[in-house]
Amino acid sequence: MIAYFEGKDKEACLITLLVIVLSHAFFIATVLLDLAPGLDAGHPPEYLISLFMAVGTVAALLPIMWYFDIVRMPLFFTSLLIINLYYFSISMFFGMYLRIEWWGDVAHCLSSMCVTAVVFLGLCVLQAHSPKHVTLGSNRGFLLLLLFIGISLGGVWEVMEGYVDLITGTSYMIYGVRDSLFDLRADVLGAILMTVIGYSLLRKHTVQEISSTTRIRFLRKGT
Repeated sequence: MIAYFEGKDKEACLITLLVIVLSHAFFIATVLLDLAPGLDAGHPPEYLISLFMAVGTVAALLPIMWYFDIVRMPLFFTSLLIINLYYFSISMFFGMYLRIEWWGDVAHCLSSMCVTAVVFLGLCVLQAHSPKHVTLGSNRGFLLLLLFIGISLGGVWEVMEGYVDLITGTSYMIYGVRDSLFDLRADVLGAILMTVIGYSLLRKHTVQEISSTTRIRFLRKGT
């Protein structure tokens, strides 16, 4: 289903890693120089700097894990995760969340797609490495389980936001219940879109074939 070309893969990983490091270093530098548009939108500089450091670190882990052959997902899924992280970084850099009302809904939809995509691959790997008598059911049952997990994780995130406020005394959920409900609506849409993509993949490939495109070091035979 997918071929790994070690030489080209490693070169692409290094280029991707360099772009991620340099771009997020640029974001941080513009904040320190008081040039980032997100500052004018109302984001505190400390918040932006810590955010760019955190997002840049997470984004850098993807090509690093690929380079050292620790975890390799199909290119579509890896690209989706990196696009989602950059969407967040660029949006914060320009202050888009505070400037455009619906911008956060797109972010939640995209994030939900990413989370559901990881769950999809995880379920495929789980099914492929389980004993033959253990099954997640038919493809319809598999996709229904995927959809429910994807939707529920959006709810878990909103609950976590609420408890962060309670524990730290902050106002992360400053926009109230209405905003949380709109976020959940976007999360549901993202989970549905990824489930549709999963349906398309399962029509063309078996769970075992999809699992074979995802490399996880500790699951390999002989390791």
